[in-house]
Order: sequence, then structure tokens, then C-alpha cells
Amino acid sequence: MEKGTLDGDTFYEATTNNFSSPTTGGVLNYDIKISRAGIYRFHLRSRINIGTDNHEHNDTWVKLPNSSTEDFFGYRGSATNESGLNAALASNTGVLFPKGSGKTPPPNGGSTSGFLKAYMGILNAWSWGIVTNDGPQHQIYAKFSKPGVYRLQMSNRSQGHAIEKIALHHVGTYGINYSSANLTNAAESPREGGGSQPQPTNQSPNANAGADQTLTVGTNGQAAFTLNGSQSSDPDGSITAYLWKQGTTTVGTQAQLNLTRSPGTYTFTLEVTDNKGAKDTDQVTVTVQSASTPPPPPPTGDLAVTSLTLINASTDQDIKNLVNQDQINIAQVGSSLSVRANVNKAVGSVKFELNGQLVKIEGAAPYALNGNNGSDYTAANLPVGNHTLKATPYAGSGATGTVGQALTITFSIINQVNNPNPPPPPPTGNLAVTSLTLINASTDQDIKN
Repeated sequence: MEKGTLDGDTFYEATTNNFSSPTTGGVLNYDIKISRAGIYRFHLRSRINIGTDNHEHNDTWVKLPNSSTEDFFGYRGSATNESGLNAALASNTGVLFPKGSGKTPPPNGGSTSGFLKAYMGILNAWSWGIVTNDGPQHQIYAKFSKPGVYRLQMSNRSQGHAIEKIALHHVGTYGINYSSANLTNAAESPREGGGSQPQPTNQSPNANAGADQTLTVGTNGQAAFTLNGSQSSDPDGSITAYLWKQGTTTVGTQAQLNLTRSPGTYTFTLEVTDNKGAKDTDQVTVTVQSASTPPPPPPTGDLAVTSLTLINASTDQDIKNLVNQDQINIAQVGSSLSVRANVNKAVGSVKFELNGQLVKIEGAAPYALNGNNGSDYTAANLPVGNHTLKATPYAGSGATGTVGQALTITFSIINQVNNPNPPPPPPTGNLAVTSLTLINASTDQDIKN
């Protein structure tokens, strides 16, 4: 590879083709320091510097460690967070590994000696898009079991493929996707043993208004629900302000809001502000249905969660099947509670979301909100207040494969000690004192009752 500059950008460009052996053309070794264990997504900012075909001169050999504790892999699937990627690795679903790594399955096309072919398809512009596999494109990831120094290796594959920046972002902190702007503006880390770099400009926060909700009104004609923006984040600082609006009307300034609405469709906008004044927005839609339009029954033969059963996690006994707008008094049923999802046929897994946030992905029956050990249920965190619970079945493990029909229930937790009821009157026909009569003790005559 040769060093060059273009429009003020310094880059390295492959000067020869090397399609069969990554080590033939020389390998660039780069030691990177990982300060936090977990799964990282791999990025290259690159461009095609030769020709006019976006399928040529567009790839580079890339290698990170693959061992019994580390994974360098491609992934294509429905995972949206680090736990989903871990589940995919555990079940070997949607993943592929470099040829020569000792792990399977391998990708189609270029791969050998533990290297993956990393390619893009943008002409005449720097791009962060980089994938692997000839066929369905797979994003590239690396899993590090512990903090430490790891070696990244790169080698030219296609003449004219230029690379300006390399990036790894922690999925557990920033999610699956990290914007191109944030990648471009991120601070450059020093090579292991190197010096510090200038601080970057402030990065915008990421607003997260939660998942859309569909609810049914209770007997009072209203539906209670929670807006939850607590999963909003800031990559280089902190969230200092939350602002919820319905249209132009402000409805709250907290991360979480408890609201009630009559039947209709409502769109709420969350605006977050970080500690340096940058802002971001996200929207969530809440649909409130009338009680006269119940949700349709699950299609015959399809995967479906048919009911949700409230469980006493202390005794592992069923309490009742939950229905919309249920009110659960922990002063009566106890506070050690769980919920079991009941399905119409065998499923691969069930995903539980409470108030729009992922709580648990269960891979074996009974499918419990906070997990279980056989018939021994683990108590869930159900504080006093309004809650929305959604259980979604999947054909595959780890919330993968065909998605079945979910069931969403809204309910509330209260803690109310009721006064004991007065004793009932004696039943007719049993022994009882029926009246008291005043007597004149001199004449022994009744005076009155």
C-alpha cells in the first residue's frame, strides 16, 4: 500500500491486485487497545480511486483475532443489540467466519487464512459502508472477551481501493448502527504506546422515544400508558434535558411520562439535549382502541402468544390470566411476581418487552418474563405504576426467524391495604339472638322490645 492525499484527506491505497493470498503483498499490522469487553462493529472509510465500476477496485483483506474466546465474523439478521448478536453467535444463526479460522460456516467468495474480504460500492466519494460475503451482504463484527491489546491486520486485495480511516464501535454502548457523521467526527485513538489526539467536536445525542404502542381502553373509556425516553444516549457526554410534545403542546419534561388517552392515534415527539447544547428528536405513535374492537385472533397455524399468565414467583403458582387494564394489588397477591407467555404451538423463542424496553429473550418453555429454572420462576421488576407488556414469538432461537403474532397487555400495579369487611349477619335458620325485650321485674310483664 502507498500513502497519498486527496482533498486534504491522507489515505493508503493498494497499488497491486492480490486476490488469492493476503500475505503475499505485505501485511499492515495495527495494534489496537480495547478498554471494554464486548462486541464491536468494524468500519472502513474508503473509496474507489480507479475506474468507473463500483464492483471493481473496491475491497481489502481484513483480519482480527478468532479463537476459543474471540470471534471475528460477519452477521446478517434481525438482531438490534449486543444481546441479539450474542444469541446469534451462540446459535450459529446468521453468522459466518473467515476460512482458515477453524469456525463455520464460511462466507461465499474471498476469504482465506483467517482474513475476510471487506468491500464497498461507492464511486468518487469517501464512504463508511463496508460489508463481506459474495451474496447477501453481512456486516463485520469482532467480539473481544476482555480488555487488552489486539492486532488488526490488513492487506491490499484490489488495486485502487483507498482507505482513509478505520473504526470499531462498541455495540453494547451505541447499538448496531452508528451514524457516518459520528464515525467521521470521532476522536482518533492513539496506537498502543502512542500519544494523545486532539479532542473532537461535540457529537449530537441520540433520542429514543421507545417502540410504538397499541392499547385498548378500560371500563372508564381511557387507556393508561408510559412514554419512555430513558434509552436516549449521548456518545461523548450526557443527556441533560427531555422535552415531550404532542403536536406543538408540551406534555412533559421528564424521561418517562405516565399518560391516559381516549380512543384515537397520537404521535409524541421527544427532544433531548446533551450537556453541550446539541439536540436530537425521535417520535413514537400510540394507538388507543375502543373496547368494542378487540384485537383479531391469531391466524390458524401461525405462531402466536395466546395469553399472558400472572405468576406468584414465591410459590410458582398461577394467579390469573392478564387482560387489558388489569389492576394488580400487591398488598393482596404479594410483590414477588412474574408473567408467563402461553403459545399456540412450539416456538423457538419469545421476546419480552416491558414499557418499550427489552427485558428477556426466552428460548425454552415455560417462557417467563424474567426467566426461570424449570418450574422455579424468577421474580420480575414490576414497580407500582402503569405498565405495557409485549410478548413476541419467533420460530428461531434468540428472537430470530419467522416472527409470530405478539400479544400486548396494559396493566397497573397498586399497593392498597383494604379495611376488613364487617362480619355478615347470621344466616336464616341457624341459632341466633333475634331481639332484646325490656321487662318490669315487679310485675314480670314485657314493656317493649
